[in-house]
Amino acid sequence: MKKGFILAVSLFCSLATANENKVINYSSESRSGQEQFFLTGTQEGSYTIKSWQFDMEKATWDGKGEPKLAIGKAIDQAYKYFNKTELELGVKEVEFKPAFSREGTIIWYYLVTLTTLPYKFNSDEFEIVVLLSGEILKANGK
Repeated sequence: MKKGFILAVSLFCSLATANENKVINYSSESRSGQEQFFLTGTQEGSYTIKSWQFDMEKATWDGKGEPKLAIGKAIDQAYKYFNKTELELGVKEVEFKPAFSREGTIIWYYLVTLTTLPYKFNSDEFEIVVLLSGEILKANGK
């Protein structure tokens, strides 16, 4: 009985964490007036996102002051997404990058790479893209 209860609680907590992070999947859907952004240069492949899929207002940054999403919050989002702790994964690299649309709009995102601990050469790596809006992108085809 205890095992069933613990399993139910852990499943509920996992679902609550998954719902907390808005994960954006690749979509081939087209909508009129949309902008399309290409995020390249990642290990997982390229990411494509369309303006209707995320909160574009929160994902922009004018270069003044601090970005709307602090680097620490982006790293927290990565840990939550992979359902891992700081004891299991360490931060290998965080890049703050722009993505451009053909219309000239710029959005900003963090490319967070976590690695297994204790770190060894060729350790497994976990990569995620976190928009300034806090939304997470899945790689195309994943």
